[in-house]
Amino acid sequence: MVLPEGLPPKGAAGGKSDALERKASKTSMLDQSGSLSNVRFSVFGLGSSAYPNFCAFGVLINRLLQNLGAECIQPMVQGDEMGGQEGAFRKWSNSAFKSACETFCLSEHIDNNPDIDATDQSWSADRFRLTVCKDAQEYDICTGLSKLHHHRTVVPCTMLSRTQLQASKSSRQTILICLDSEGADELTYMPGDHIGVFPVNNTKMVDSIVARLDGVPDPDVVVKSETLQYESGPQDTVQKWKTNDRLPICTIRTALARYLDITTPPTQSFIGHLAELATDEVERKALHVLANDSTAYEEWKFESFPSIVDVLEAFPSVRVVASLLVSELPLMKHRFYSISSSPQAYPGQIHMTVAVVQYTTKGGKFHSGVCSSWLNTMEEGTLLPCFVRPAPKFHLPSDDSVPVIMVGPGTGIAPFRSFWQQRKVDKYWKPTADTAKGQLPFGPMQLYFGCRTADGDNIYKEETSTAKAEGVLSSVYTALSREPNRPKTYVQDLLRQNGESIYYNIVGRGGHFYVCGDVSMAADVFIALEDILLNNSSMTTEEAKDYLLKLKDTNRFHEDIFGVTLRTAEVAKKTRLQSKDHRNSLTSVKHGDKEDREMQHRDGNNTENGSSVCMDEFSTHL
Repeated sequence: MVLPEGLPPKGAAGGKSDALERKASKTSMLDQSGSLSNVRFSVFGLGSSAYPNFCAFGVLINRLLQNLGAECIQPMVQGDEMGGQEGAFRKWSNSAFKSACETFCLSEHIDNNPDIDATDQSWSADRFRLTVCKDAQEYDICTGLSKLHHHRTVVPCTMLSRTQLQASKSSRQTILICLDSEGADELTYMPGDHIGVFPVNNTKMVDSIVARLDGVPDPDVVVKSETLQYESGPQDTVQKWKTNDRLPICTIRTALARYLDITTPPTQSFIGHLAELATDEVERKALHVLANDSTAYEEWKFESFPSIVDVLEAFPSVRVVASLLVSELPLMKHRFYSISSSPQAYPGQIHMTVAVVQYTTKGGKFHSGVCSSWLNTMEEGTLLPCFVRPAPKFHLPSDDSVPVIMVGPGTGIAPFRSFWQQRKVDKYWKPTADTAKGQLPFGPMQLYFGCRTADGDNIYKEETSTAKAEGVLSSVYTALSREPNRPKTYVQDLLRQNGESIYYNIVGRGGHFYVCGDVSMAADVFIALEDILLNNSSMTTEEAKDYLLKLKDTNRFHEDIFGVTLRTAEVAKKTRLQSKDHRNSLTSVKHGDKEDREMQHRDGNNTENGSSVCMDEFSTHL
């Protein structure tokens, strides 16, 4: 049983872990034999130690099943995407398989040392091929992506304009992208919602891979992937080539540019395939080490975070088989951005606030983000494949009279731009409250923003100043962390300074609190709010925590947080060290361990593809 990180998936437990645990405990006490006493199980939890509640749903299910009487045949293992997840899964799956064979007395009849990674869908040169589709045409990219992601309807947007938001002297780049939604119903949105964008891989990287392809005469001919399958006939087994629908029919160049992820470091299993295709003995041995030694693989990945292009450059003797790439490279993932515009302020448009990702690895290799770099270089009029993801837990309150407090350092300000634009529209249509009809005046809207320097990094300074002058924003507070001759200040520091006002607006007036940004900042803000409650009331520490959790449960504490961001040599290093600690000391979690604590409820407005944190796009807003 493989379970994702954090809260239960939709339809599983609805996030009410405490209710499930109480029910499980009650059931266990009433029926000592357990309602699941005939069930055997083992849990592998997927998660990222960059987030709080690491593998919390897996921990909960592990305990719940045991409370209901099921027998755990192999201790739970936690797989951390920040390091060692693939190796941990291999070890767990082999151990779980052996335990299952022993439990069900199958050891004598089944190979007890199977290759768990090998399935009928695992690539081998004699079972996978690409065939030319004569007279066939590729799908247009939005149709192809919609087929690839069956639960999404992907539609085109046109890039209208790009504005550089940071000063030229700043060491960073943030851009405002304005898109024309072309009236598509599928792109209807509300302030606080997200837009998903499918990017294009770097052309030079695509060309580099194409140049290494073995036995491909024309990379611009439409092909389809086929798999050799075995079917039992009346007398014997029949071999048939069947179309593999992992990708829509397309050219190899299109597959590499639009459908496949060529920037994330190859997995150990993929490197194992490359080892078999290497013609140089020294290179083959080096690849075998990376494929089979998790420690060596993790150190290598951390040192240079190599793409498939980097790997092929480092191992020039590898024969690059196109069917391997099409079958085994991960699919290109969409990037989510908080929408930075109000649909009523900008009808037919969608705005995005994007940090341009550029970084150098520990090994000195320069990298740039796939999507942010594409957005930063594309021409006006370029079509972007997009879709909208609603974020109902991050919308403005239905009651305009309650206070709204917004905390968003850096690109965390993105959704709040849509908020103040919407508030300006609402105030235009309802300039004064009609007290005779029971209408109340608009509540205060406060913004807490954070950046490095006032002159170089205060994006939207003019807009927020105008909104404040017009009475749309009641107050704007800016924390500066790298301002010359001034102490470092962060948003949580400003919150503490204004603690009495925040307490009054949240507790006294029933206000809503919003925070958008990286998980580390969000945790610091949560602690600051605890301190504010403690300093302005008679609450105990536990009561303050419970109060904030109750605000989340009643949808008055709103979070749109993401894992590791570009703040980030320090964050990435810290998270990786933590992940090594998890691998060394928390590889198995048994029922009753101290780590097996009650999950804190956390709003699910983070990136949907959170199971894949890569150095390329750390953030929702990158």
